[in-house]
Parts: sequence; structure tokens; C-alpha cells
Amino acid sequence: RNEFGHKLKSKALNTSDEFKNPCSQTQDSAAILMLDQALDYRLQYERPSLEAIYNETVGQNWTNNAGWMNETEDYCVWHGISCDSDGFVTSIDLRDNNLA
Repeated sequence: RNEFGHKLKSKALNTSDEFKNPCSQTQDSAAILMLDQALDYRLQYERPSLEAIYNETVGQNWTNNAGWMNETEDYCVWHGISCDSDGFVTSIDLRDNNLA
């Protein structure tokens, strides 16, 4: 009996079964959650911020606005935008581009 008065049943280990590490599932889930949160951040904050720059500086009149406002293209390939390997904006270079 344990400290709570319950009778404990012994169980034999089945050595023919492969050990499944429950922690690896947690790590995979955490990694997926982090990727989802990063994607949410990019779509919720970064893209709208870049679109605001385009709209507020009359982007349609820029010297080079290649890719800008293209919904099917990742903004990391827009002219003047540089991103890191995770897809986050690291710099914006729009000098000499006729910004209003």
C-alpha cells in the first residue's frame, strides 16, 4: 500500500516494445508552435508595416517597386527588403527610389 492507502499493482516491463520518448513529442509540438507564432508575427505585423510604408510614400510612383503589394509573393523578395533565414525583415533600403 502507498501513503494514501491504495494498493499498488506491479507491472512487468515489456522489453519487446520500443521505448517512446514523450519528451520528443513535446519538443516537436513546441517547434511547430514557435513556427506558427513567427508566421503569425510576420503576417500580423511585418507585412502590414511594409504595406503602410508603400502606401504612405506613394509606392506606385517609386522608381523601383518590384514585388511590392504582390499578395502571392513573400515580401522578403520585394525590392529593397532584406530578411534573415527565418524570414524576418533585417533591413529596408529604398534610397534613391523617388519616395514621396
